[in-house]
Amino acid sequence: MAKLSMGYLDLAAWIAESGEAIKGCRVDNVYKVENTSIFLFKLRCKDKEREMLVEPGRRVHFTKYTRPKVVEGAKRFREEIRDEVLAEVSLLQNDRILVFELSGGGKLIVELVPRGVALVTDERWRVLALSEERHFKDRKVGVGLAYSPPPPPLVSPQEAETLVKKGNLPRILNLPPEDIRALGIEVRDQRSLEEARLKVSKLLEEVSSGRVTPCLVPGVGFYVFPTEGCKKYESFNELLDDYFLELEKVEVLSEAQSQLEQERKKLMKSIEEIKNSISEYAQKEKELREMARLIIDSREEIERLLEGSKRGKVLPNKGGLVEVSLQGRKLLIDPRLSLYKNASSYFDEAKTYKEKIERSQKALEELERKLSELRLSIKDREEKVQVSIRRRYWYEKYRWSFTRNGLLAIAGRDSSQNESLVRRLMEVHDVFIHADIHGGAVTILKTQGKGFSEEDIEDASVLSACYSKAWKAGLAYVEVFWVKGEQVSLSPPSGEYLPKGSFMVYGKKNYLKKKLEIAVGLMREDAGFRVIVGSEDAVMSRSEVYAVLSPGDGGVSETASRLVKLFSRELGINVSPLLEEIGKALPGSSKLVKFYSAYKPRNG
Repeated sequence: MAKLSMGYLDLAAWIAESGEAIKGCRVDNVYKVENTSIFLFKLRCKDKEREMLVEPGRRVHFTKYTRPKVVEGAKRFREEIRDEVLAEVSLLQNDRILVFELSGGGKLIVELVPRGVALVTDERWRVLALSEERHFKDRKVGVGLAYSPPPPPLVSPQEAETLVKKGNLPRILNLPPEDIRALGIEVRDQRSLEEARLKVSKLLEEVSSGRVTPCLVPGVGFYVFPTEGCKKYESFNELLDDYFLELEKVEVLSEAQSQLEQERKKLMKSIEEIKNSISEYAQKEKELREMARLIIDSREEIERLLEGSKRGKVLPNKGGLVEVSLQGRKLLIDPRLSLYKNASSYFDEAKTYKEKIERSQKALEELERKLSELRLSIKDREEKVQVSIRRRYWYEKYRWSFTRNGLLAIAGRDSSQNESLVRRLMEVHDVFIHADIHGGAVTILKTQGKGFSEEDIEDASVLSACYSKAWKAGLAYVEVFWVKGEQVSLSPPSGEYLPKGSFMVYGKKNYLKKKLEIAVGLMREDAGFRVIVGSEDAVMSRSEVYAVLSPGDGGVSETASRLVKLFSRELGINVSPLLEEIGKALPGSSKLVKFYSAYKPRNG
């Protein structure tokens, strides 16, 4: 069985590696990952923005992958912890309990023990927000109560002796069985137990001081020490992120499939019941029609029986009807009506069963349609997990693209990002690009000092042209200029004022006329798809499907929905989780100029 949660050693290793990165991080927001018990904390740290995943009873680590997130389930955490600064992180009483000290005096506590919880307390350890209320034999965890941690994992000598006999080393050594096996620890007596404890103690000392060897054995587990057959990582956090991502995918699908299987069984039971009813109705209709025909075909015989045949008798509980036995059947005849009317009443009753069959058939068709949709929804859920969980890169906070030659182009989403790009990310050998119109995105072409071509400038300038006011004005073309990074300054000439988001450009500007067209495509990755934008040539080289857009009347939501339908149809996979991302990539109201699938054009 694969390792399912972080142990004490793992937590000590994570704190040693990531504890400093946590200090000073401000909590921007809190979410829940859709269809899971995982909390996602958006942090604004000294060096960069980070996302931290917290799954009570299992794990805590930073993540580089995006996931579908929701507010439901995280509202109380938001209220209590948003804008708080994480000051310190430590382990409580040598157990798998993380305590994040908050600037306001409170604490964010994450229990990774079985049935553990996540919670926020005030400075007096009173619980303010809680992932789930818990009632244990020895403690109760609830909002408004003083936080009571689990009993410390201390084992007395007498308990240790009993546990050794039972082979319960995880309880004695406070390590998961996977770690014990990987360390090759075997305990037979008191002496070997002391040796094992010493080995674990030395390892904990090494790990706590930062001497960690992140090690992954696929399908088995992860470790903070080298072991046979392991893949080594540079970062323990990165190992955790990759390892738990795969578990997460499997579990999300498994849970979805379990729910769908329950629904399938209910539908199958209903379908079987309706089929049985239809069979019974059909048999009853057949019998009634046969009786009606028997009455018509045997009129003379029935009349004789009604006139006094000893085989006929008046049934006192049948309202004056006469029961007639004929050809092995018992018929109820109303002597006050003609035999044709008696036969007609049987035909009428047969029609009611026929109508029941028709209604049941419609109900059956509806249930079978739902069953078919249910089978498709299992595949749909698999596809959504594939599409919605993927790696997130640092440059995705900006608008971005790659040129056809592989150079990264990044553009600001607003004036603050424009200034940040120039101040923090632009180097002298990079290229600065801007539309020759007030109000637009600054684009930086990252050359890495290796030079650039006209094709790279053409591709990168699409961002500046399309994410300018020219698009919203509905223009067909706009002029764009470019200069080298060394020609741009954020400092105004002496005695002058430079508004926020403005720049000084020195020397010759190079101009080109850009058509306002942008390509939007889906780029396949190991963990899903990414939305990519840019010039048609650049997007074509990386995308399996893409569309070319120009300024138009189609609203952003309308255009994004249309692209999702087109992409889903051509890829044969549901990409609806990317709807919001596609919408954010659009410069504004648009019209579809072309749509390409497998590089075969279809006019829009």
